[in-house]
Amino acid sequence: MAKAHAKVADTRRDWQHKLSTAIIRDNQAVYVEDLCVAGLGRTRLAKSVHDAGWARFIAMLEYKATRYRRTFARVDRFFPSHPHVLRLRPDHR
Repeated sequence: MAKAHAKVADTRRDWQHKLSTAIIRDNQAVYVEDLCVAGLGRTRLAKSVHDAGWARFIAMLEYKATRYRRTFARVDRFFPSHPHVLRLRPDHR
């Protein structure tokens, strides 16, 4: 059983490395929304969220962005990035 778990972990880590490298190489800037993973972990998607290893994937993006001299930033989850949301905010009327 331990070998099966190790194989799954190795496969996931390999996929994360390949995807994070491709994202960083193909883009000059990468912005990641700062999700509330703990909150998502309490939903019916909990197993998927925790299995995906989001924190490790974001850490890979961050250190690879530094290595390839790309811009990496985290965007607050409450930041209204959509134009319609900006118009609805009371301080933008």
